[in-house]
Amino acid sequence: MENLRQNILKTAESEFLSYGIRSVSIDDICNQLHISKKTFYTEFRQKEELIMLVLKNISEKNSVEDKEYSKMFASYNSIDMILAYRHPMLKARTLKHEKFIHDLIKYYPDIYSEFLSSKKEAIKRYILDNILKGVNDGLYREELADVTLDSVYLDYIYNIAVLSTDQLEKEHNISKNEIIDFRADTCVRIFCNEKGMKYYEQKNKIK
Repeated sequence: MENLRQNILKTAESEFLSYGIRSVSIDDICNQLHISKKTFYTEFRQKEELIMLVLKNISEKNSVEDKEYSKMFASYNSIDMILAYRHPMLKARTLKHEKFIHDLIKYYPDIYSEFLSSKKEAIKRYILDNILKGVNDGLYREELADVTLDSVYLDYIYNIAVLSTDQLEKEHNISKNEIIDFRADTCVRIFCNEKGMKYYEQKNKIK
């Protein structure tokens, strides 16, 4: 039944976001909905299938939100767009999904890797649009105008953008926010010309 399937999915998403994937069992979800595990398995083959659908659902919600953020940030220049992660609403979204993503990367790396692969072109296109906008804004190095979607350069920047923070946190004993700051700082310094760096440094003074 469609309603049952949607109720399971909705409950799983709420539980995963609140407690992480690892801490939430199929029994927990069934107890929340007052259904048997047998009933659960008529809708989902295994927990992994449920996780993939929750991830897909979160991604679709984020895409809708991103369109709204794009309108909100329409007046931003290319550097402001990189630094937009500092916006309270975007920070709140990151914190909301933090436990889920952490467990996804740690315990279900294949699902996370498959998800990233499916999003890779869209992420790379977003980065490329930022680079070309930055050149047009006069804030990025002019030679970056030659960067294309299939260039090694863009793959390199993509890998910085999607790098998991978990291992870095463990190895260097620094916070996730510090790593995200460092990642943004790296990209800005790679892209910017002298004018861009002056603007970026001024933005950091008033952060």
